[in-house]
Amino acid sequence: MIVLAIDPGSSRAQVSHTGIVLLSGTTLLDSWAVDSGVTGFSAWARRHVSLRGGPPYGVRNSQDKWVDVDAVVCEQFVDRQVMGADRSPLLVEGVVRFLWPEVVLQSASGYIQAVPNEILKKLNLWDFGRDHHQDRRSAARHAIRFQKNQLVPEVLAAFR
Repeated sequence: MIVLAIDPGSSRAQVSHTGIVLLSGTTLLDSWAVDSGVTGFSAWARRHVSLRGGPPYGVRNSQDKWVDVDAVVCEQFVDRQVMGADRSPLLVEGVVRFLWPEVVLQSASGYIQAVPNEILKKLNLWDFGRDHHQDRRSAARHAIRFQKNQLVPEVLAAFR
C-alpha cells in the first residue's frame, strides 16, 4: 500500500513546515518539508500532484517520476477553543480536502501511543533532518497509524 501522509503547517508562524511523506508499507519513498503554510503547500501541489481523479492518485517524487498513491492521510485540525490558537493549518487541510476528497483525516490525539517512538526508530522513520517541529516524522507517524488500522501485514509485523 502506498500512502501519502500530510502534517499541515502554519500559515501564520515565522518558521513552520508542512510535513509530507510518501511510504510504501514501511519503506520511505520520499519526503518533503514544505514551508510557507498554505501558499507553500499549494505551490508544492502544483508541482507534485496529478488531478486525474482517483484513487489511485498521482504524485511526482523528487526524482521526477510519477507514483500511484493508494491512500492520502492528513492530520485533522481539532479546535480546542484555546484563545489565540493558530488555526491556519486549517487552510492547508482545506487544500488537501479539495485535492483528495477521499482523504482520511486523523486526529493527533493518541497518535504517539498508537505509534510509539521506538517503532518509528525501528522503521528508520525517525530522523528526517531539521524540520520546524519534526513535521515529516509526524506525517510518517500518521501513515504508519493508518496502515496499522488497515491491518497492513508489513506494518503489523513492526509492532511484534
